[in-house]
Amino acid sequence: MNKKKIFVFSIAFFFLLWKFFSLVIDSPLVLPSPESVAADFFSLAVEKNFLKSLAFTFFRVFCAFFISSFLGILFGFLCTKFSVLKFFFELPLTFIRSVPLVSVILIVLFWLGSDSVPVFAAVLLSFPVMFTSAFSGFSFEDKKMENVCTIFKITEMQKFLFLKIPYAKEFLKDAMENSCGMIWKAVAAAEVLSVPKFALGSQLQNFQVVLEISKVFAVTIFIVLLGFLSEKILLIFFFALKKFYKNFINFYFQSDFFKLPHLSLEKEFFVELKNFCIEHDGKFIFKNYSENFDQKKITSIVSPSGSGKTTLLDFVSENFSSVSYSMQTPNLFLNLSVFQNVQLPLLNIFGRKKSFEITQNILNNFGLNGKEKSCVEKISGGERQRVSLARAVAFPSGILLLDESFQFLDFSVKKKCIEFILERQKENPQTVIFAANEIKEAVLFSDKIIFYSSCPMLPLKTFLVSAEDKKNPAALEKEILALLFSL
Repeated sequence: MNKKKIFVFSIAFFFLLWKFFSLVIDSPLVLPSPESVAADFFSLAVEKNFLKSLAFTFFRVFCAFFISSFLGILFGFLCTKFSVLKFFFELPLTFIRSVPLVSVILIVLFWLGSDSVPVFAAVLLSFPVMFTSAFSGFSFEDKKMENVCTIFKITEMQKFLFLKIPYAKEFLKDAMENSCGMIWKAVAAAEVLSVPKFALGSQLQNFQVVLEISKVFAVTIFIVLLGFLSEKILLIFFFALKKFYKNFINFYFQSDFFKLPHLSLEKEFFVELKNFCIEHDGKFIFKNYSENFDQKKITSIVSPSGSGKTTLLDFVSENFSSVSYSMQTPNLFLNLSVFQNVQLPLLNIFGRKKSFEITQNILNNFGLNGKEKSCVEKISGGERQRVSLARAVAFPSGILLLDESFQFLDFSVKKKCIEFILERQKENPQTVIFAANEIKEAVLFSDKIIFYSSCPMLPLKTFLVSAEDKKNPAALEKEILALLFSL
């Protein structure tokens, strides 16, 4: 049975249950019949004063939703920038969350007119939800993506537009959906107590006083349906916002309206580590480790799994300035396309025109032509890995770090990517450090292979890879594997 049939069955079941209990109780003042409520519902739907009340209530809900969303997002964002504000708001927010809504309504009646009380009460109820969600969204940090932004020289404005806003959007979407129903309940309750001239809450109050219980049921159904309609309008709003954000991103990448910083990078090829130590859980991953990686050459590091290759590359990425890094996990901007993920770091160095040409070229060579406009959320894991690799290779750094960057690629694609990097190395050489997970990859790709022990990670043997080894890699591969199995 599909969902629609279950939904229809559910409506029919509860309608019959309502009808059954109304017959058993046989008292319209306690539980009116569905027929009488339906009759009152349709009679109210054509009454001029009732429709006016409905419009005013809807307007109050809209105002309360807009004000609480605006203030919540504004102050939530400001608190992420100025921590003192967060401490300043803690006490009033705690008080607002704790105070009963009915107390707020009765107190505010002394200050404001009856038309404004419902809006004030609803804003007071929903503001803490919006504030907390906005603060959580804007202050949320993905350490790996923050590292990506640092490595690829992404500006604070770009980080806000392409990283912070998407994170905050997810938090705010849930908060707004929850606040929508909350505001309807708060406005209706406040209208019952404050009794504005035109309001659904006032209608409820009047019908309750004159004991027209079926009309109380009918007005309640109107409020429920309007709350449901509001949620649907909110979904349409989010869909439109998503389209607007996507168009804005395209405009940012294509238009000269937004000024770019035009960074100039000084290439640094020198990677030397002296007496390097890292300890984790009482064990040394590196202890008194020293290494000088050959400048403008490709060095592969091979060691048992989990020994610390990624830790070594992470350290280099954090402590050397002219670095590009393709990590084990792609760590891409999920709201950007394949093309935009590769182009973004290049924008700030080459400008829009040249960065476009460089990106197009490298995507073609990495077999990603035809995928340029695809959102990275909708492509395969292997394709994401290629996007991450393309971004790292395209970035004009002196040092290139590759952490098992070919592991999810098909053989033909892997071969194409390796050939492109090696050809590029002839024209624009970099100091490349490659953490290899396959010995054959290391032999075909490297000028030198350093074999390490684990815990702590120390160099055991260095293999210089000749042109003959690349043509016939079996012998060298066998020697390295024998050393690996001997540990």
